[in-house]
Amino acid sequence: MNGGLDTYLAARFSFQGRASRKEFWVHGYVGFALIMLAVAAAFGLLNLGKRMILSDAPMHLQMPLQASLEAALLCLLGVCGALFIWFSAALTFRRMHDLDRSGFQDVLGLFRYQLLFTPGTQGPNRFGPDPLSKDGSVP
Repeated sequence: MNGGLDTYLAARFSFQGRASRKEFWVHGYVGFALIMLAVAAAFGLLNLGKRMILSDAPMHLQMPLQASLEAALLCLLGVCGALFIWFSAALTFRRMHDLDRSGFQDVLGLFRYQLLFTPGTQGPNRFGPDPLSKDGSVP
């Protein structure tokens, strides 16, 4: 493998370069599915933690333990949410770059339809090589 997982992940969270329509669709859905799995897992762990810890805890410790579990869940969800927002923004910026536009033009979400269905600029543009060609030339 050339680069490995760290190179792949660095590219997904980067605001540099271009993203094809396929990458936008696939990684958009995969990112959304992963965040939903993380949320479901977090709530499952919270429920499991409540059952295991609170059932054996003395009454005077149950409220602080429950509050601690809920705080840990909120921290976990906050980290997952921040990662998802960064990933989504980077993917959107790279897709805008493929259309030869600045990523900041989509801050309000006005170009979503265009991001989903419009082909990117053929060949290299000011943001980098064509993601559909191997060497950056027109496919």
